[in-house]
Amino acid sequence: MRLRQQYFFVSASLQNLIARHIRSFGSITNLAEKTAIQLNDTHPAIAIAEMVRILVDLHEVPWDEAWASAQNIFSYTNHTLLPEALETWPVSLMERLLPRHMQIIYKINNAHLEGLRETNPGDDALAPASPSSRKNTAAACGWAISPSSARTASTASPLCIPS
Repeated sequence: MRLRQQYFFVSASLQNLIARHIRSFGSITNLAEKTAIQLNDTHPAIAIAEMVRILVDLHEVPWDEAWASAQNIFSYTNHTLLPEALETWPVSLMERLLPRHMQIIYKINNAHLEGLRETNPGDDALAPASPSSRKNTAAACGWAISPSSARTASTASPLCIPS
């Protein structure tokens, strides 16, 4: 229930923000220049994936542009290290409730790991896992994140669209 509530409030807030931005500026192209969102603690962290989803799926912004915008829009502050303040959700729950968001999160994670592999060649901790050792099938997929993949996200098995 808490995850659903957090997603509802995050999505409603972002959709309202984007609608007001478009009314004010006539376009979404300068959203990252005119918008700053501060996330305090982990509670609203799904906002990053939701922003990318809205930009890619609803406004047909290309992935690279949507991800760059999200990186410029969001800042994050953690106020405590107490475990009860650092919410986590089981992957299986996220995949069931928010399959499109998990596609986006996997793509972000994959891009981050690829960047680390490029800047740290030879680091065995960053070596790609063999397909047989992967616990999550979606992590083994190639990625094609586009508005068309959103239409299949809730029914795709596994939760990714092979590229």
